[in-house]
Amino acid sequence: MDTLHFQLAFGWVLYCLLHSLLASLRIKTIARNYMGKQFRYYRLIYSLLAILLLVPLVYFQLVISSPLLFHPFQISEYLALFLGSIGIVGIFVSLKKYISTPKGFNDLFFEGVKPKLQTQGLHGRVRHPIYLFTFLAIWSVFLYKPYLSILIVDCVITIYTLVAIRFEEQKLISIYGQEYEDYRKRVPMILPF
Repeated sequence: MDTLHFQLAFGWVLYCLLHSLLASLRIKTIARNYMGKQFRYYRLIYSLLAILLLVPLVYFQLVISSPLLFHPFQISEYLALFLGSIGIVGIFVSLKKYISTPKGFNDLFFEGVKPKLQTQGLHGRVRHPIYLFTFLAIWSVFLYKPYLSILIVDCVITIYTLVAIRFEEQKLISIYGQEYEDYRKRVPMILPF
């Protein structure tokens, strides 16, 4: 792996670590003490910062020269388009509750709101549908255009997500208690079987 691809991998790992650090309960507690009443905007600031830091990282990924690891077959390109479409639609369906109502928007962007635990619909099949559909979307890109840079990003995001889910679930247990424990026993984490 050359220097640019190493920098790309390092940048994505750093982005993921910062993303988790800023979402941690410890940092949120520090921010709550420091920000006072303005803490309700923490999640909004967190989301905007995530987007602002993502833009140069994605730009860097797009401009570096990266080798094609194999030539995809036409069938793999069709499969990639099919799976990618499912992934993108699934992400929007997973986010629908957040973007379709003012209350959902508040749950997504403002701290201090404890939303109801979602256990119906997609959440009745898997506990983390947005991660399932994200995996479908990102790996379909690699299947369609198997560049080293895309493989690096997909691996980092997949490993990060699988590790981060463990911490996220502990946070959900601290918020919802036995209700989440029971839900966890009934519904698989990512794969719907």
